[in-house]
Parts: sequence; C-alpha cells; structure tokens
Amino acid sequence: MGDAIDAHADTLNADNGAGLLETIRAEAAAMQQRMLQLTAALDSAQATIDATDYAEALDTVARTRDSVAMMLGSLAVQAVQAELTHVVREQDESDSSYRKRRITAERHALSEVAILSRQSPHKARRFVTAQAIMSSAMPTIRRSVCRGDVEFEAAEAIALEATHAPDHATQMELDRILAGQIPFHRSAGTRYWKREAQRRLAELDPTIEKRRTTAARRGRTVTLHDCEDGMAVMRAYLPRLEAHRAYTALRAAADTIRFGPEGRPAPRFGEYGRLLPEEPTALSDSQARADALIRLLTGDAQPEAGSVTLNIVMTERQLLEPLRGGPVTIHGYGTAPLEDVTDMIRDNHQHMWIRRLFTHPTTGQLIQMDSQRRRFTGAMAEFVTLRSGGICQAPYCNGTPRHIDHVRPVAAGGDTSIDNAAALDATSNLAKGARLGAATPTADGAGITWRTTSGHETTIHHHDFRTAAEKEAADRAAAARTAARRAAEKHRTRDPDAAVQLLMGALNLPMPDFPPA
Repeated sequence: MGDAIDAHADTLNADNGAGLLETIRAEAAAMQQRMLQLTAALDSAQATIDATDYAEALDTVARTRDSVAMMLGSLAVQAVQAELTHVVREQDESDSSYRKRRITAERHALSEVAILSRQSPHKARRFVTAQAIMSSAMPTIRRSVCRGDVEFEAAEAIALEATHAPDHATQMELDRILAGQIPFHRSAGTRYWKREAQRRLAELDPTIEKRRTTAARRGRTVTLHDCEDGMAVMRAYLPRLEAHRAYTALRAAADTIRFGPEGRPAPRFGEYGRLLPEEPTALSDSQARADALIRLLTGDAQPEAGSVTLNIVMTERQLLEPLRGGPVTIHGYGTAPLEDVTDMIRDNHQHMWIRRLFTHPTTGQLIQMDSQRRRFTGAMAEFVTLRSGGICQAPYCNGTPRHIDHVRPVAAGGDTSIDNAAALDATSNLAKGARLGAATPTADGAGITWRTTSGHETTIHHHDFRTAAEKEAADRAAAARTAARRAAEKHRTRDPDAAVQLLMGALNLPMPDFPPA
C-alpha cells in the first residue's frame, strides 16, 4: 500500500492546509445537521407522499452518498500520508531501520483512520489503498463516481484489482480502457466491474494472471469457526477446478442420502410445460449436503469421482492464432492463459467435459439460437447463463443467476428465444414484476432495458468477450462508417461520386467502376 500512498502524495495541492480542513469539517457538520432535520421531516410526511415522487430524491441522495465517500477517502489518504511524511523527515530512506519504521507508522495511521472513519482495520486498509490508487492513477474512474456514473463500491473494487498491476503506467491504461465502457455499463454491479478489471489486466500483462493464480494456490486452506446454538462453519479455500470436482462428488453423495442408491429422480412437468416441485423428502438439499460432507470426511462413506464441465469461451483469433489470441474465459473460473487451459485439460481429461463457445467477431457476444418451447431448458438455459458472464442481469445486482426467464413475458407476447431471455438470481426474478414496471430486450438484441414504475430506464448489456484492443478497433470502424454515411448524405445531391467514394473508403472496399452516363 505504501507505493500507492507515495504516488498519491504527488497529486496533493501544496496550498492545502488547516484552513481547508476546517472548512470541510464545518460544511460536513452543517450538512449532517441538515440531514437530521430533513430525515425527521420525512418521517412525519411518509403517509402523504406518492410512491412515484421518491425516484428523483433517491437517485440524488445515492449520488451524494458516493461523493461523500470519495471525500472521506481523500481525507483518509492525506491523513496517512501526513503520518508517513514525519518518518521521511526524521530518517533517511537508506537507513536499515527505515522500512520497519515506515510500516509501523503506516499501521498506526491506518488504526487511527479506522477508528475515526468508523471502519474495521481491514476495511480501512482496503479503503485507503483504493482511494490512493484512484487519486494517483485512475482519475477517470474517480470522476465517474463523483458524477454518479459508477457506484463507489464498484470503483473501490476496480482500484483494488489495479494493485496487481506491475507499474503505474499499467494502472493508467486500465483506467483509460474501463472509462470507455462506463457509458454502456452504468447499471452494472460491483462483481461485474471487479471481474472486468481483472480480465483487462490479464490482457495488458498476461503474466499477472499466472502470478496471481500461483500465489493463490499457495494460500489454500481449511478453517473452522465456532458459531452460536451449537453450530460451526467449516470453510475451504481451494483451487476452483478441484473445488468444483469435490462439490460434484458431494452433491452425488447428498442425492444418495435423500433418494437412495438410484439417485435423484428425473424432473416432472405438468400442464404447459411447468416444472413440478420435487416430492417432499425428510431432508432438504442443503441438509443432505451437510450430512454427506460429514460422512465423507469421517470415512463413513466413499466419494465418487466427480466430473466437471468446462465452458470455454473463445474468440476467432484464439482459435486461429492460439499463441497471440490472449487469455480465454472459462465460465465459473474467470480468465486464464490458453496454454494453461490446455495443460489443465490434458492433466484432468478423465474428469472433464469440454464445451467450446465462440463469440461474434464484431460484437464480441455469444452467437444466438432460438427455441419453440415456453421454458428455457438444457443447453439453451446454459447458453443464457454463459452469455451473462455468470452475473445476474438485473441492475446493480451481484448475484449468481439461478433462474432463466423471459424478459418480455409470454402473456405479453414474448417468445422463447435467446434475445428474450435473461439470467437472474432468485430475488431479482421474483421481484421483477413488482419492482420494475417493464423489461424489454434492446432493439439490437445486445442487452436488456429495465424501466421502473416511475419511468426511470437503465440498460444492462450482455457480456462482451472481446479484448480491449478488438473493441476499440471495432468502435473506431463503426465511427468511421457513421461519419462516412453522414458525409454521403450531405454531399448526395451535389457530388454523388464523392459521396460513394467516402462510403466505400470507410468500408475498406474498392471504388466501383460506373458506366459512362
């Protein structure tokens, strides 16, 4: 964290002083008092306000909350920097004890910040580190939070991912790349931005992902924490592939406990293809998994080898140029270098099913397929989940998709097709009809537009699997085509040949030979 603090020091205004801090304190105290008064007034007026009148107030207060968080972060970073400055003044950096004194001073400063900002020490360290990186290397992300385009928690997740970058220049480039995606993903949640930052870093420096994976594997562990009411929590931190294989075996053992040696019965369908609930059993799924875990670990049952399906999303460049195509995306696992994926498949071929999915070369989204059914099942449901990137497609949601449902309901004329499908978690799907007045696929099929009952709209775009360079090249080509079409329309009546030449040049096509008039 010290490097981020030092980099932030270069951005501080030399004229900042006690006067500015006193102004901030006075303004914050006045705002707090005013907020208390408004809250009291609101509590007495709740019964007289129409529900639709809350929309603008909620939106504005949420933006203000994030701006206050950014101000708190700047104060915290400068407070830590002020403490570290005393260490630099008192002792030369070449002194052998300098590093130890700096670490001690940093811990003391963070402890003070944690208490004053009412945060845990762990959260305060993350908070200060993220704020220092945003101030020194990610100014666009920082401004986006202040404008309300990105929520504060998402920006903090991006900045913490940037700590894995090898240098300041890489952090600045990550800021530039992600800034171009903000207009299309304003309603994306923290989980999306965290994963996107990790993915773009892997593109900028493929060695980052390998270093992180190697370091994470060294940290694998199993911990036990006692809880209330005679219970305890056992938590395992494992490599993903091995964890999924172990969980598959655990589910198989749980099905044996619930349904006997024959395992889970086939699903039953009723009228109109509606999935019927399972026959009630003495144990729920979660209870059976817990019992199966105890039996497997204590030796009362023998685990069966679990097979795992890998859904590998590849671009056409990764297929044609494996050595230069960049990292691939594995659903549920994240990004990984193509050669590492090949090695993993070769070493575990007896326990894997491999499915390759290819992206559209222009949009970067998965190709589509249609169905005449009224339910999303099998490969179609799995395809929609893969297209979502494994994140719920409701606004600002970070949940894992559990339900595949129609965006426009069948009763309202919606069809059972990929364009009309959404991957949602249980809460968002069940609340969709009540919380959001309408949800419709975008006209180009690239996402879903959600509309609240008060008329506010926001769009969630489907996951784009292209690299940053491929996306920027496609955006430049699209902008050139648009400009050429406008120029052609402008000059159409004055110089038809010049208009055609502009359009054909933007499309990288040769000029046709027209017969003489």
